[in-house]
Amino acid sequence: MIRLSTKRNRGLSLIEICVVLGFLSLFAALSLTSLKSGKDKAPTRGMAYALVEEFRAARQLAIANGHPVAVAIPTDGGSKASTSIFRLSGWNVPKVEWARDYSSEYPGVSFAASRFSTPAGSHSAGVDTSVISKFGDFEIDSWLPAQYQEDSVFCFMPDGGLITNGLPALDGDYTVVVGKDARFSGGSSGFTVTAATEPLTIQIGTFGGLEVATGLLGGTVPSGTSPGPVSNPEAYWEPDKGDGGRDEIYLSNVIVRPTLVSGEGKCKPGQTVNLEVFAYSPQGVELFARWSQEVLAGDSGNGFFSYPSDKLPVPDDKGNTNKEMDRMEYLADFDPADYPDVVWTGAPVPQGGVFRARWSWTVPLDSDTDDTYHVGVDVQNAKGNAVIKNPPPEPEFETPEGGSVILEQLVNGVWQLVRMNPDGTGRKPLSPPGVPEYMPTVDRNGDNMAYLQGAPPNAKVMLRPLDGSGPPVVIAGPGDFTSVSISPNGNFVAYRNNGAGNLNIFNMGSNNTTTLTQTLSPGAIRKCRAGWSWDSRYMVYEHAESLISYDLQTNSSNSLVAGISNTTTDGTAIMEDPYSPVIYKEPRFGNEYMIFSAGNFNPVLCIVPFNPTSTIPVQDLDSFTFVGAGTFSSSGVDDDYPSVSVDGSQLILTRSPEGTVGTSDDIGQELIVLQAVGDGNGNFQGPAQSMGTDIRRGFFIP
Repeated sequence: MIRLSTKRNRGLSLIEICVVLGFLSLFAALSLTSLKSGKDKAPTRGMAYALVEEFRAARQLAIANGHPVAVAIPTDGGSKASTSIFRLSGWNVPKVEWARDYSSEYPGVSFAASRFSTPAGSHSAGVDTSVISKFGDFEIDSWLPAQYQEDSVFCFMPDGGLITNGLPALDGDYTVVVGKDARFSGGSSGFTVTAATEPLTIQIGTFGGLEVATGLLGGTVPSGTSPGPVSNPEAYWEPDKGDGGRDEIYLSNVIVRPTLVSGEGKCKPGQTVNLEVFAYSPQGVELFARWSQEVLAGDSGNGFFSYPSDKLPVPDDKGNTNKEMDRMEYLADFDPADYPDVVWTGAPVPQGGVFRARWSWTVPLDSDTDDTYHVGVDVQNAKGNAVIKNPPPEPEFETPEGGSVILEQLVNGVWQLVRMNPDGTGRKPLSPPGVPEYMPTVDRNGDNMAYLQGAPPNAKVMLRPLDGSGPPVVIAGPGDFTSVSISPNGNFVAYRNNGAGNLNIFNMGSNNTTTLTQTLSPGAIRKCRAGWSWDSRYMVYEHAESLISYDLQTNSSNSLVAGISNTTTDGTAIMEDPYSPVIYKEPRFGNEYMIFSAGNFNPVLCIVPFNPTSTIPVQDLDSFTFVGAGTFSSSGVDDDYPSVSVDGSQLILTRSPEGTVGTSDDIGQELIVLQAVGDGNGNFQGPAQSMGTDIRRGFFIP
């Protein structure tokens, strides 16, 4: 049987109603308390964490979109605190895409990139960009529009690294001070907090890490009065809406910088050229640029653009596009008189603002002689339905013989590493200012460079990626190191410990070091640098007046050049030292040859076929074939440190005054370029081309 229950229905008593209302009032009070704005809870902390979120968002946008994104704190270049920030985004000259003023949300709270006195240490003006990002050589001052140069700019790069315009940093972290009634003194790149109530410090790491610390990391400041807000920036271009039809676009000529050599469009493998085009639309619509490339001759791969894009931006249903990398920079005050190299190829000269696109294109590293490339540009509106009224001619690039070179150059009395072409163009410093760096060698793919940093006996053996994808790495040191070379496959680095009389071979795969005895003759010109076979199996080095071939697979050695006598100098046989070998393939027939320096005084370059398992017996110096094929003389000078381009077409050597001794004391050195004979014997010929004086020890980049 199912029993049905019944309930007595009645209303609430007065006491029950009061209890319920009491609970409701309590809940309402709790809810209203939790919903109060940040200004009533903790205005300074709320402001700090709001800024932290914007820094994080900018870093994520930079990584996701592949171009710089910056958070900027506007200043007047003087002693003002700020209550607002704005975001800059894009390559070339960036655009303001977002701005926000926090004065109504956090009244009385302001902030600035600032210094302060603290037991934690003293501030520096920025952080060394070479250890931050593979974009460490990014020139932020050139990137920033003039109207934002005095602002405090935190620019995140596509790899997440942070670069600023010299803002205060403490122990490698940038510092932003947030406080009530804050005051700051000094200039925009060196503000110092002089007053603040309830201050907080935002610490921003060079790789994007963020922390909020209470106070000023142990420092104190007196309270003060807020100097007031700073107005928000305004975007400097507002486009007309257009008529929605097929907009007209006029283009300038495509400008190539640096100017093409002799107008022939020739450039080296790995060389970077800057491409620039101007455009405008009578309808006033925003324009976008896409660059493309085509291999017209040759079988090498494509070069690469500074920020690649394979299609024009596609707008969403509101007509917006998020492809910032394709946007062109708008020049509102364009004056044709200021741009004499801009030609409008039959189009009407613009009477107002124009758009400009600046992209970089790098010649393929594996390009060969006479490879030809066509680089083109397409400019469209956001919908991709515009018509170009005057298509200009577009440049073609041809790869000549040879390749880029890394060398040592005497800069303000210090030997430093520089990259340039054999003809002297395309100079790019690689060393930090004032830091001695020397003896560069590069693997065959052009990925990594081994070199020495600092002077013996406190030198370091260094390794760094040439593309800037990571910081330099110390392989050994400091120590009495006097030579270094990297194997063609990039797996081994050999370096001499002069104090111990050893040659060390560091295996980067296993992290092990093999040590060989290396004895140099007393009084010899100790300019030794190990060489490598084409397949990286054999290392060749000077030892006891001979050249030794060391097999890295079997750990065995063979005397390659047993010795060199010289009966010409004084009628008696004296022993000459062979040193600094380089091994290369002759381009026509693929035979391997070895070039080495020979001589204790007035050394010359000798050339022999390379066979790592055979021995050339002791013979007279005059029995060797000298580099130069009768068109080049070493009389009265010292020639050493040869390097051959990967394609075998060029040789560079260091030429010094006769009789110089040591690795770093030579004065008046120069680099000499010779051309391949091309008859299959592996030799080179003059006339000699000088790359300049006070430069030495060049090494070709593949």
